[in-house]
Order: sequence, then structure tokens, then C-alpha cells
Amino acid sequence: MGIELILGVMVLCIGAGAAYVLMEYRAFGERESAQKKLNAVQNTLTAVKKELSGHTKYIDFLVPAKNVLVDKRKSMYARVNRELAHVENVPKDPPKIKQLVTIIVKYNAEFIFELDLKPDNFDIVLTNNGIQIQVNKPSLVGLPAIKLTSTEIPLSDVLEDEKPYIHEIQKKLPPIAYAYGPLLAMEECVRAYSEKKLIECLREYLMAQTGVKKVPVISVAYR
Repeated sequence: MGIELILGVMVLCIGAGAAYVLMEYRAFGERESAQKKLNAVQNTLTAVKKELSGHTKYIDFLVPAKNVLVDKRKSMYARVNRELAHVENVPKDPPKIKQLVTIIVKYNAEFIFELDLKPDNFDIVLTNNGIQIQVNKPSLVGLPAIKLTSTEIPLSDVLEDEKPYIHEIQKKLPPIAYAYGPLLAMEECVRAYSEKKLIECLREYLMAQTGVKKVPVISVAYR
């Protein structure tokens, strides 16, 4: 074999080797670029999944949320003040009281209303629109607190001492005022305030939990 032929073969081999190396380099570069793009897509998907998970994570905490609302029910009381009046007729009682006496008492009554948050009496459920708290309507808590604001006795000179009579009237006022409770409980302001505090309490609890990014609309439905 001539030297020229050998050199020719060597040149071809070197050229082929160089071409192979160049192709491998290009393929490696393409694979590296593709891998970077794939990693970027995977990172984006991971971030999206995490974000989506944060939008539904609140569901995991709806059951314990019930106990939280039970524990905080007193902080959600709706307090309503009303100025009321009561007229009491003191009958004749000879010789102490020679004629009928009318005593007019004006007083402030503070009513306290609460939603029935006993564990068995309300539920937190998922709906198409978000979260719904199903609960009984607000009801009066105990007797209202009473504070006298004024008294008027048209024939004050008939009574030697009106204080005992006023004291007895004052003791009657809490149950008398209590009778207004059911009507006040139906007022929009009482329901609106009770709903607002209940929703705020639930939302605040859910948003404070790990992984929760968003809480949907919360509504109240009365049974």
C-alpha cells in the first residue's frame, strides 16, 4: 500500500472522528438544553401544584374548626341596648296610701344574643359556592341587664318614701324586658352582627393554618 493511500485513509479517519466528536458535542448540548427546559417545566408544575393545593388545603381543617368555634362562641355575642319604659300602678293602701299612685320608670336594658354553637347543633359544610355554616337563629342569653335612667311619680307627695316601691319595680324589670328578646332576635342588625363575627372567626382560623393560601366565600344558613 502506497504512502499516499495510507495518508489518505488517515485523513479520512481523522475527519470522521472529528465529525463524530462534533455531533456528540452538539447532541450533548441539545440534551442539556432539553433537560434544562424539562426541569423548568417540572419546577413550574410543582409550583402550580403547591399553589393549587394551598387553595384547597383549608378543607383539611374544617373538622377541627368546629371545636374552635365552640370554644370562641362567647367572643361572638351580639349585645343590643334598648331604652324601655315601665308603668306601675301602686294601689290604695289606707291609711298609708290614700289614692292610686302611678310610677313611671325608664331604664336601659342590655340584651345578649348568641348563635347556638353546641357541637351537635351546627355544621360546617362545603357547597358549590364555598363554605356554609348551618346553624340555628340567634337566641337570647339569660336575662337582660337593667339600669334605671329615670323615675317619675306624678303624685309624689302621696308616698312618704318611694324608694321601696322603686326597688320592687326594679326587681321585676329583667323578666319584663326578657319578653322583648324574641322580637329583637329577629332584627336584621342582630343577625348580621352574629353572622359577621362567626364568619370572621372561621376565616381567621383557617387562614392561620399551615399550607392554606386561600379560603373561599363563607356563608351562614339558618335551620
